[in-house]
Amino acid sequence: MMVSEALKQGCARLKKAGIPFPYLDTEVLLADVLKTTKERIVAHPEKKLTQGEEHRFFSFIRRRAAHEPLAYITGHKEFYGLDFKVNKNTLIPRPETELLVEAVLAKLPTTYYLLPTTLIDVGTGSGAIAVTLARKIKDLRLQKIKDLRFKINIYATDVSNKALQTARANARHHGVKVTLLHGDLLFTGLLRGFAALTTSRFTPRNDLILIANLPYLPTQLWKKTAPEIKKYEPRTALDGGPDGLKYYHQLFKQIQSQVSGVRCQMFLEFDPSQTRSLTKLTKQFFPNSNIEIKKDLAGKNRVMILTLCE
Repeated sequence: MMVSEALKQGCARLKKAGIPFPYLDTEVLLADVLKTTKERIVAHPEKKLTQGEEHRFFSFIRRRAAHEPLAYITGHKEFYGLDFKVNKNTLIPRPETELLVEAVLAKLPTTYYLLPTTLIDVGTGSGAIAVTLARKIKDLRLQKIKDLRFKINIYATDVSNKALQTARANARHHGVKVTLLHGDLLFTGLLRGFAALTTSRFTPRNDLILIANLPYLPTQLWKKTAPEIKKYEPRTALDGGPDGLKYYHQLFKQIQSQVSGVRCQMFLEFDPSQTRSLTKLTKQFFPNSNIEIKKDLAGKNRVMILTLCE
């Protein structure tokens, strides 16, 4: 079978299954099978597939026709210009989460270079946020400010050991150091709880950056999500309880009980509809905090920057 015929048949099957962009998805899957680019596929429609390639391609088409996400079929997803391994144990990185990374990076050059800084990505999943920041900070150190000698220790936590395995593979792939910790949000068994971490790492002279893209979909909204999300992505990475703020409530409670005398900034991703409720929750736990809201490309509230002063 030639490439042109494979594209024709694959597209027809995905269209019949109600996949929104059947031709584009067919191109992506065929390019992955042939280990090439979509452009080369289009340029060489006469190329013949081997029997093995044909079998693998149509097995991919069957999976996509069942609404399995492309990223899980190919095993990788681009985030902030970097390639990440993903699987059914991790949430697929979303484009809107890149704003979270940008918000942190925008603060680093002017705010965090004078003293040692600890950065913790809470609920890291595939490690996309922590690894991207580690990679960009490494580039920043090499390109811009090698005379400043700043030091940033990067940690990432997750309740899923399988997710941490994926994050570890991604950190290794991108050649960066991220200390991965298993535990419930900030409570990690490896360091016997966040209190031990604060004692050993966070003194009043250190800065602490907490980044959290926790599950924030209200349960009823999660139930109405597309099959690609509801059927395949881990519910524990999406369902945030009745109001979507269950895990932010838990995180704030942990921070309130453990962090004192430390200049701390939190970067939180949330749904635009939660702006008022998240602000209210924030003020409930941290009445003297400063709040800054960042909008996404659609002009909607997406990232909250919360500053807790000593």
